[in-house]
Amino acid sequence: MSQNDTEIEDSEEQEPRNEKLVDVSEAIRYRKRAQLAEQKKILLEQALAEQRSEIENLNKNISQMAIERQLIDKFVSAGVRDLETAVIIGRDRFEKTPMFLRMRLFNR
Repeated sequence: MSQNDTEIEDSEEQEPRNEKLVDVSEAIRYRKRAQLAEQKKILLEQALAEQRSEIENLNKNISQMAIERQLIDKFVSAGVRDLETAVIIGRDRFEKTPMFLRMRLFNR
């Protein structure tokens, strides 16, 4: 074999190797992108859980404020003089009242 034939064969063998290297490097890049996407997904899921928890807390606060407002309205219409004390006592009793009775109280 001549030297030219050997060079041609060597160059033909190197082409598939380069192709494989490109494929491997592309796979590595793809995997890194996938890992970053997974990390971002986890962070977004955590943020979503925190936001849902905050919304739940805010809804509870709104509900408590609405109940307190209804208590105040009922006390004012009943002519209570010491509204602050009445609200504190009313809130305490209301919290000890079973849920089905609470609904009856505020549906009147």
